[in-house]
Formats: sequence, structure tokens, C-alpha cells
Amino acid sequence: MKDNFEYRTLKFLFIQILLFSMLFSSPIIRNLRIVGEKDTLQIKNHHPRFKWSIAGKVKDWVYRFKLSTPTQKGDSIIWETGEIYLPDSTFLFQENLLRDGFWYSFSVSKKLKKDEWSDWYSVNFRMNTVPQVPDILPPDTIIASGKLLEIQFKPSKDREVSEEFLWYQIVVSADSGRIDVVFDTTFQSSPNLKGARFYRLRIENNFPEDRLLYISARAFDGAEFSNWPRPQKIFVSRVDSPPSAFKISKEIPDTVGGDISVRWQQSKDPEYIFSDYLRYKLQVFPDSTLQKPVFEKILKDTSYKI
Repeated sequence: MKDNFEYRTLKFLFIQILLFSMLFSSPIIRNLRIVGEKDTLQIKNHHPRFKWSIAGKVKDWVYRFKLSTPTQKGDSIIWETGEIYLPDSTFLFQENLLRDGFWYSFSVSKKLKKDEWSDWYSVNFRMNTVPQVPDILPPDTIIASGKLLEIQFKPSKDREVSEEFLWYQIVVSADSGRIDVVFDTTFQSSPNLKGARFYRLRIENNFPEDRLLYISARAFDGAEFSNWPRPQKIFVSRVDSPPSAFKISKEIPDTVGGDISVRWQQSKDPEYIFSDYLRYKLQVFPDSTLQKPVFEKILKDTSYKI
């Protein structure tokens, strides 16, 4: 009975000593992370904010920090601080040192006593590289006359994500700045498309008739979008309408003894995009049968001297 009592007493004292040791042990840095970032393999912010937790009793908030990058000979320190006092356990990295596609290690150490510091606690991360801009191929013809509109573009490349896992956003708009958007969709590539020279996307041509549209595409690697390429133009014309009729504006006399000046009204094309391509065929016939012209010329202007 006495031995059992002594055992329980010693056990109680041991637990008390252990709890006392835990309460007054040196602070330990834990859970060092980058605020606002989900994947340390694709960090977007070039001035990230780091945050951590402290386990143990804290008397003051004095830290030191360092940034290193891996090399073949080990980690190389590219930036470090002396003693820094912080009001809380966060630190904003404001140096312009982080480069896309490179690995880094950010480390924190806390001051314990005079000339005594905790071990370094680190988080490794890689700066994300923005995907390559996808190259939209020009259509075979600027006229979109069929039921389906086919969009072709060369796939993007990315340093962190394999090409078959990239996403693409396709936008059709009424302006080159993608303000008046009439169609917007996204799709993901697949392993079946790996190595393809270009991708094809077919969409229904339900766009308004006789309208000039712009096609744009950009890639997404799960973290950041690529830049937009220069858009490609298409003109929706499911029904081809001829240019408007016009009249000769200057009457020609029945008998002439020299040069003949001919003028006519300007025609208009319902497909206004082709207005600059309008041409006039001037023909002179020897009789009213209009069978065999004795003079013929294709003109852009609305006047000519024969």
C-alpha cells in the first residue's frame, strides 16, 4: 500500500515537472506559411507576406530573417537581416529579389536570450512563371459564313505545369479590347492533345449578321493567366448581299469629238467591312447589245477620263 502511494506521488510530481517545463520552455516557431498563397510551387506575389506561430512563452518579438536559393554546392544566402523587432508574427518581404521560375527558402529565427537564438525555421517555395501567350492562327478566310466557327491556336507552354493540364479562355468580342464580349468560354487541354501542333475549337455561329468580331485566347496554369495575344478578326456574313445600285452622275453627250469624262455615284456594300474593297468595272460598247466591249477597266475611283 505504501509503495503504491509513493509510486502515485512520484508520477504526479513527474507530470507537474513536465507541465512546468512545457510552459516555460523556449519558444518554437511553427507553421511558417505565405499569406494568400495556396500552392508553394506556384507563388504569384513577388512581395509575399510570411506568417508563423509561436509555441512557448514569449517575452519579446525580436527576429532575424534570411532568403536563400539552392545551388549545386548547397543553399546560397542572397539576403539576410540583423535583429528586427516585430509587433506580431508576420513579415512583409519588400525586396525586389524574387524571380519567376526560381526556388527559394525563407527562414525565420527568434531571439531567446542575449546572444542566443532559436533554430532556423524555413519554408521552401517556387515563384510561378506566367504561361506563354497562345498564338491564334489566322482563319482561312475572314468571312464566317458557316453554321460553325472554327478557332485554331498553337498551345501554350509553362515551366511549372505540363501543357496537357493548362486551361484556355476563348473570348469573342465586338472590339479589340474585349469590352463588348459576345462569347466567353474556358476549356482544359488533355493528355490526348499532348504534342499537338495546334488546337481546334468549334463553336456555333449564332453571332449577329454583318458584324466584325475579334477572337482572343489566353492560357491559365492554375495560378496566373498569360497575356492576351493580338486578336484575329472575323466578319459574320452568312448571307452574301451585293453592293447597292448606283447611277452615272454626269450625262455623256451623244456625239463627242475628244476625251470623255465619266462620273458615277458611290456604291455601298451591306458588308461594310468590304467598303474599301469595292471596285467598279467601266465598259464601253459599240452598240446597245452590250455584247463585246471595246474598252474595259477596273477602277477604285468614281470618275474616269476616256
